[in-house]
Amino acid sequence: MTNDPYVAPSVLKNKALLLLRIFLWMIVTIGIMACVRWYTGDIAQAAVDTMLTVVVLWGYRTLSREYRRYDTVVRIVFLAGIATAFYLFLTHPDTPMRFVWMTTAIYVIFYLFDRSEAFFWIVFMSVILVISYMILGHQLGLSPIELFVWLTNIAIVLTIAHRYASIEEEATTLALNMKEALELEVAKKTKALQRRTRELRELNEKLEERIEAEVQKNREKERMMARQARHAQMGEVLSMIAHQWRQPLNAVATHIAFLQAYVRKAEMDRETLQMKYAQINALLDHLSNTIDDFRHFFKEDRDKKIVALPEIVEDVLDLVRGGLDAKGIAVEVKDGCCCAVEVYPNNIKHVVLNLIQNAADAFAQRNITEKRIEIEMLCKEGHAVLSVEDNAGGIEEAILPKVFEPYFTTKDKSGGTGLGLYMAKVIVEKHCGGTITVTNGEKGARFVVSLPIVRCES
Repeated sequence: MTNDPYVAPSVLKNKALLLLRIFLWMIVTIGIMACVRWYTGDIAQAAVDTMLTVVVLWGYRTLSREYRRYDTVVRIVFLAGIATAFYLFLTHPDTPMRFVWMTTAIYVIFYLFDRSEAFFWIVFMSVILVISYMILGHQLGLSPIELFVWLTNIAIVLTIAHRYASIEEEATTLALNMKEALELEVAKKTKALQRRTRELRELNEKLEERIEAEVQKNREKERMMARQARHAQMGEVLSMIAHQWRQPLNAVATHIAFLQAYVRKAEMDRETLQMKYAQINALLDHLSNTIDDFRHFFKEDRDKKIVALPEIVEDVLDLVRGGLDAKGIAVEVKDGCCCAVEVYPNNIKHVVLNLIQNAADAFAQRNITEKRIEIEMLCKEGHAVLSVEDNAGGIEEAILPKVFEPYFTTKDKSGGTGLGLYMAKVIVEKHCGGTITVTNGEKGARFVVSLPIVRCES
């Protein structure tokens, strides 16, 4: 059986382990028999038993070190055992034990060898037995009937042993075939898993690249939308600044006309000239400061700063108050917050400006006569809360959830880009860690900006 190329190493190892246990019992049994024969004076048989014990010890030691030498070990030990049995059979015709060794060998022969080699040993033993009987029949102490009965008994044992050996071989073959099929299936699954793992690794690498590319695209898109929103706001702020400049420019023109009239009449005294010069300079400084405020307002923040919320609101109102006054929009500020927040100041100013401009646009769309914007600031649960509410009638409930979506606008195509409130939400929630919501109040839309407080001033 061990010559079969399909015998798995595990099967051979199990056979070797079982044979090692058999060897231990043989060493003990034959060793005791050898001692008894030495004691009884059966020197020749004692020497043979001792030699067999030595051979079995050699087989045990060799097989315990290297189980792959199973074939060599089992052949040598089996041949030594058969030789001992024949010697006992020939030299001790009166001993019943001579039949035990021959019969025992038949039981194990199909387990020890593959089928072809087992038949070889059986034929070999039978031929030797028959020849011995033909030559030394009178010395064996066997009648033809006893020999026939003994051979018949061996044939029966052989049949049973052969049947069980066939069953074992079929079961072993089936198990090996199943093992081979299982190993083949495991190999296929392993290759498929390796291929899938490789594909997933490649997909993951490509996915990371795609995610990075998409993130970059989103950042670029966000920057572009922010620029679009700033440009739209810039036009509106310029319109407000124009209104804010109109009064100072008119005053400058009035002072210049006054000076011209005095020059024509030659009635200009030094004190009056200096006074008019100072007034004109003050107006020009105001115009220059307005330009500076406008320039700083649209300058992009790179770092967060800790500022008070009322300062932001006041800066925005200083910039657009002239335009609001020109449109007849009254602004009421309720300042109940003395806490500071950490934000990008100009970005938050754009948010406040956008909310004020949306209210102004709502007034213009609905022809509101008494236009009023209420700005309230308060501290609530660790947040500085800014609310901007108008009295323009509010926003339709159906579109209220969409007001912060990009490119969504209720204005006509020439009046809005739909980016202002979207960018306001991005600035407040993504860049400053706050929230912005909208609801309909009693008279109009109410936007609420909430920012985490970092410091409170008493």
